[in-house]
Amino acid sequence: MPTISVNGETLHYRQAGSGPTLLMLHSLGTNGYLWEGQIAALQDRFTCVALDARGHGRSSNRGGVTMQAVAEDAHALLTELGLLPAHIMGISMGGLQC
Repeated sequence: MPTISVNGETLHYRQAGSGPTLLMLHSLGTNGYLWEGQIAALQDRFTCVALDARGHGRSSNRGGVTMQAVAEDAHALLTELGLLPAHIMGISMGGLQC
């Protein structure tokens, strides 16, 4: 997974496919690998982006985990990658950010 620095954090993410952007946000205690099956099924129609939220997977957690911070990180990631606008899907904690 590549990394990007946003909001003082280093985020690991996976990007695959082409088409409209689809940001995939994982649940508490998991990471972006949760979406591997969905990425395989959707990457022919979407640019799929799955990240490890701060404090999860291989992403850093220097500033603490709040829902606002995690949502701001996701927006900053898409902005830095030039992938806005985006469709967003999430499960559990990730769904709260939608």
